[in-house]
Amino acid sequence: MSFLQLQNISKIYESQPVLESINISIEKGEFLVLVGPSGCGKSTLLNMIAGLEDVTQGAIHIDEKDVTHVAPSERDIAMVFQSYALYPSMSVRENITFGLEMRGVPRDERNQQCDQVAEILQIGHLLDRKPSALSGGQRQRVAMGRALVRNPLVFLFDEPLSNLDAKLRVDMRTEIKLLHQRLKTTVVYVTHDQIEAMTLATRIAVMNGGVIQQLGRPEEIYYHPQNLFVASFMGSPSMNLIEIEAADVNGQICFEIETSNGDTHAVALDGYQCTGGKYVIGVRPEDLTDIETSDQRQTNTLRFSSPVDVVEPAGSDTFVVIQVCGQSVTCRVRGDSKIQEGGEAEFLLNLDRIHLFDQHSGERLKRVVS
Repeated sequence: MSFLQLQNISKIYESQPVLESINISIEKGEFLVLVGPSGCGKSTLLNMIAGLEDVTQGAIHIDEKDVTHVAPSERDIAMVFQSYALYPSMSVRENITFGLEMRGVPRDERNQQCDQVAEILQIGHLLDRKPSALSGGQRQRVAMGRALVRNPLVFLFDEPLSNLDAKLRVDMRTEIKLLHQRLKTTVVYVTHDQIEAMTLATRIAVMNGGVIQQLGRPEEIYYHPQNLFVASFMGSPSMNLIEIEAADVNGQICFEIETSNGDTHAVALDGYQCTGGKYVIGVRPEDLTDIETSDQRQTNTLRFSSPVDVVEPAGSDTFVVIQVCGQSVTCRVRGDSKIQEGGEAEFLLNLDRIHLFDQHSGERLKRVVS
């Protein structure tokens, strides 16, 4: 059995299903991120692992022990909240060691463990301050220290960075990742930010509508999305999704790409087990670039010209919006690109990196490469 096992977990509120048949096996030392839009059930699932929410159906095992109906205080887990949840009248040291004090740990031992955690988190100089004298990032470190000092079996993070500004979020992401690499702890982390999910996780569970849409390593989620929801949710900018109609042309299934200048280009759907009909192709912005930005090693490409609708400089990258098949699509080009709004430019589509989805089911069709 895995270190943390979620078996057929379901949750129903007032006859309304919130989570349906969640099955996840988490190995010791893994960093699992639950990601999805607001209301998808990720925080509810985290609270069920913590024991803060009752399980309607299913079982939760931690280190081979069934904790489904065990009180939160007896599960040997620690939780870091979005709101920090620090005691304002206590010093940083008192906040970090409060849980140990409640467990009857002697003062000298409490202080020793606090000093060790403070050194790891680089907050030793803050131990005598009150939370009101700390910045948001410092408060989050204290909240993490309070969890770390207990050395629990599992750490649970509930959107811990959502209250921080953009730069501090990036800095704290790096610190959390380094901390996990150093301590090899088992972590379940909730976020709605797919960038956090991609950068922190060893595995990601993408959730929507109370169901796990896909569970896998970050690169699997990004490069091989199982359905249209995962494809559109993971990635920044998100994957371009273009509705197309395929047809049999001389025994080969093809579709046409039409640009806003009226040019059409036929593309064969080689390797896909599909017939004619309506489909959706998915293209990451980095796989639709200008000629200068494109990877010169690409061999299976489509080159075409198109008018440019919008140019969005973003530092090292520039995002260019054009029309393909009557739909707006985003291309990623170099930051120093000379492409101008209202002008025309040549683009290169990497045909080896397109994704094909069934329009009705939303599922990705697998491609067989000979």
